Amino acid sequence: MFDIKQAQPTHHLLDQAAEWISRVSEPLILIGSSTAQLNVRYDLIEFAMQLGIPVISTIAAENIIPKHHLLSLGTVDSPKAHIRCGFDWADLVITVGYNTTECAAHHWNPDGDLPVLHISTSSTHVNRYYQPKMELIGNVSQLLCGLMQRVNRDNKPASYFSNSADRGQIKVNPLSPSKSGDFESYTLQSSDQTVLMKVSAGAVEDLSVHHFRTNRLHVLQGTVVLVVLQNGCYEYTTLSDHKPMAVEIPPGVPHCVVNLSTDSCLIMNAVTQHGPADERDYSSLKPPFPYDIAKALQLLEKAQCFHTHRPILRVL
Repeated sequence: MFDIKQAQPTHHLLDQAAEWISRVSEPLILIGSSTAQLNVRYDLIEFAMQLGIPVISTIAAENIIPKHHLLSLGTVDSPKAHIRCGFDWADLVITVGYNTTECAAHHWNPDGDLPVLHISTSSTHVNRYYQPKMELIGNVSQLLCGLMQRVNRDNKPASYFSNSADRGQIKVNPLSPSKSGDFESYTLQSSDQTVLMKVSAGAVEDLSVHHFRTNRLHVLQGTVVLVVLQNGCYEYTTLSDHKPMAVEIPPGVPHCVVNLSTDSCLIMNAVTQHGPADERDYSSLKPPFPYDIAKALQLLEKAQCFHTHRPILRVL
């Protein structure tokens, strides 16, 4: 096992840390309060998303990643069972910007035997319950970037995809109209921003992920298939203007819409922000495996509107 502490990490030391992260089965990230001052939350999210590692926060850092983000397991003192067992099954805890003074390590490492990789701008107090096997001290953003370039977890399961039973769930809510004569009106939940999106005919895009906002999609014209990556597999849902509904997509959930019609589709997105708007709050994610286009076509064929009005693209 490593036992290295160095103020200015060399490429060799980053290689060793990356090899360690690549080798373990169930790593966990614990973030501390200094990540807020360092302004590295997007680097941290990119690091966790790319490597498929769930995140737990101290109370002082609980706003760094929204609590309902797919990556988030909550705060370290939460009574929820999956918080406690998160440390039980971890074989490596990567602490980022953590200091033992903000949250005593015995709360999450009562036996003092969890392997720890400490990443921060400075060393922290070491005691019986917190004894990092390796420290990477320096510019945290650069350290995370350096690790992302080196770590290879292609043969490891993405924990935040497979352990998300009670977080990051898509909600599909049918909308009930209020009728007045020949008119029907629908009441939508209030939002911070409303965006109209035009999805071109035949569009099959990469997955997209947002981190500090909740999207609520409403199809105004046309029919699409919503593809969501959850629990290690794709889930497919037909969205159509013939069946009004609101689809709520929380932070951190990889998703896309597939339009196999010969007509474009118009979608309204009612956005709720969970922090300041930032262009980095939207990222593209290459699908880990191909979409089941045949299944998407089958769903579209079942939609009544396609039987009578809109042809389907048979060749992509």
